[in-house]
Amino acid sequence: MSHRSGKSMPFPGICQKIVPSWQTNMTSDIKNPVPFNNQDFNHLKKTCLQNLSLFEDETFPANMASIGNNVAVLTADQLKKVVWKRPHELVGEGHCPRLFAHGPSRFDIFQGKLGDCWVLAALGSVTFQRESLNKVIPEQEEFSHNYAGIFHFRFWHFGQWNDVVVDDRLPVYENECLYVNAVHINEFWPALLEKAFAKLHGSYQNLHFGRLDEALVDLSGGIKKSIHLEYASKDLWAMMKKAAKSHSLMACSTHGKGVNNILRNGLVASHAYTITGVKMVAYGGTEEELVRLWNPWGRAEWTGRWGDKDDAQWNQLHPELRSKLFTKREDGEFWMSFKDFKEQFNYLHICALCMDFFQPDRKSNWSSVLHRDAWHKGNTAGGCQNNETFWMNPQYKITVTEDNWLANQGQSCNVIVSLMQKPRKKDEHYLHIGFSIFKCEGTKDRLPPQFFAENVTEHFILKHAAEREVTEQYLLKPGAYVLVPSTLKKDEQTEFILRIFFSSKIYTDEPLVRNSVGIKQKTVRESTGNLVVIPKTLKNKYENRNNFEQVFMMYAHNNKEIDASQLQILLNEKVMHEHKYNEVFSIDSCRGIIALMDLNQTGGLNLYEFCRLWKRVMVCEDIFCKIDSRHTGYLDSNELWNGLKAAGISVTKDLLTLLQLRHGDSLKKIHFDSFVCWLLRLECMYKAFGNLTKDGKGIYLKEKEWMHLVMST
Repeated sequence: MSHRSGKSMPFPGICQKIVPSWQTNMTSDIKNPVPFNNQDFNHLKKTCLQNLSLFEDETFPANMASIGNNVAVLTADQLKKVVWKRPHELVGEGHCPRLFAHGPSRFDIFQGKLGDCWVLAALGSVTFQRESLNKVIPEQEEFSHNYAGIFHFRFWHFGQWNDVVVDDRLPVYENECLYVNAVHINEFWPALLEKAFAKLHGSYQNLHFGRLDEALVDLSGGIKKSIHLEYASKDLWAMMKKAAKSHSLMACSTHGKGVNNILRNGLVASHAYTITGVKMVAYGGTEEELVRLWNPWGRAEWTGRWGDKDDAQWNQLHPELRSKLFTKREDGEFWMSFKDFKEQFNYLHICALCMDFFQPDRKSNWSSVLHRDAWHKGNTAGGCQNNETFWMNPQYKITVTEDNWLANQGQSCNVIVSLMQKPRKKDEHYLHIGFSIFKCEGTKDRLPPQFFAENVTEHFILKHAAEREVTEQYLLKPGAYVLVPSTLKKDEQTEFILRIFFSSKIYTDEPLVRNSVGIKQKTVRESTGNLVVIPKTLKNKYENRNNFEQVFMMYAHNNKEIDASQLQILLNEKVMHEHKYNEVFSIDSCRGIIALMDLNQTGGLNLYEFCRLWKRVMVCEDIFCKIDSRHTGYLDSNELWNGLKAAGISVTKDLLTLLQLRHGDSLKKIHFDSFVCWLLRLECMYKAFGNLTKDGKGIYLKEKEWMHLVMST
């Protein structure tokens, strides 16, 4: 997926009404994952097989760049001894490397020198859910058939499934894999999967310590719920049973400080574990709640009650039940009482793969919608409700019907909201994010500032937290609601995705605010060959924001917005007059420009919107002056064709003819004002197509959408 930065051209105003309804259909699914780094697995493998060569991944090379710069687990002398080997070089004579020895299992995994227990504990949980594991490890050939040294794995990353390609060269120290190992010497799926996950995060070093809850989501695409066990509710045991029944992923982490510090009770401090079972057992005339856990080390087990060495407890069970539950071996897996679990562990993370975890008493028909958006400084980054600019945040409407309310009474929820900010770099802190939900009957437009000033107590609120993702569930009564995601402080910028899950007969309307849709949904291949966007090298020449602000303040009404008439005066005085062009910008041209650049559909341009426009006007001026080498003040057909091509903007002859018919004078000459309008429109409509198409070849619009689009542009 390619992301559109905040500096890119927005959609035409009306396209912002159409695009959100496409967003849920355009997100990648497991059947159509996005090739990470634009590397197509099938194409690369086919090329290697044709060339009789083994794949070497230049984007994740076999050197220190892929390991990382700050490797704390090895000394400088040890690092010099690290080499990269393929599996057949590691297994030795008489053995054949395998992806799977006996099918994937948590017991295949043996954590190496890298502190990525947070990944491996999450992976251990995924091995219980074969459907989820098949998403992460797609079907592919073994080492013995069509082997080309290339494999691929899939991870859910910021709202989409990414297909990550790797070669099978692994970092080796003293003839053993430096990082994760497998119990079977000839089994390599754990090491190759770990390498793919490291590539997704930039290096192996970036996997050294991380968030267990994030790994659960990245390996499943599910919805996570994190519980601080010290403050857990009384229904925690019931919640864990519901999680197990609904096939949710579960993992947890211990208290303590230090690295690899084994406590007296056998647990490892500050370590991640997989929860592999919950069971109520009857023994000695009473009952006890038990939790089974697995340590990614493959060893170091709990030595307290119900551990492998606690024969006194296990001998009180019925022999058949004891035989079914108890296996006394050093494999990293053990049982402990639920009471001890709550005392010894810090956090429990549950990742729901289906929403029945939140509605366990009966199966429901859940649907979902995913919105991609961004908080932009001065435009949509209004901050929390303590800020007067709160109203600027994106707004989304949720409607609950009477039928849904009657069907869900007595249940725990009918709406689940998940807000995720764009993943940060390893050394960057997350912004505090949260959301509020307001009940507001009959609204069809975005809520104005007055509404929030008069409704200081929101109907629902999720407290802001410095998390990658925050989630909450609600049982909403019939009516219309507006959901407002925000950062804690105003003007904090980042992209985000908003997932809303709703049970049957709840529907969500499109966003109530048309902010700068800052993310491009998918990479659009230029299969038509019609045009390319304005080269970034030209745009980057005009980044002096102070100059933008000075011009804006000179012409803006009350220093807030510039309307069409003010824009006309500005362009004619600051551009046309200074260059002594004979033509002027008409009021209709300025209205058209505002229609393209007006993100919030207010009829004017605020500072943020004007800055985007002004930079493009400067780019147009740069291109026009270079093409108009004779200083005539206009461009003819030959000058246009050759000049645009030299600037890196290629168009077909048909488009050029349309340009001259629509914007040229009686002799089909193009003056500067027409050139600006055309180039803005060209780039804008090209990007609108990119966001509306599903396959890069065409789009489908309903009659109402089509009429709105053509009549507005």
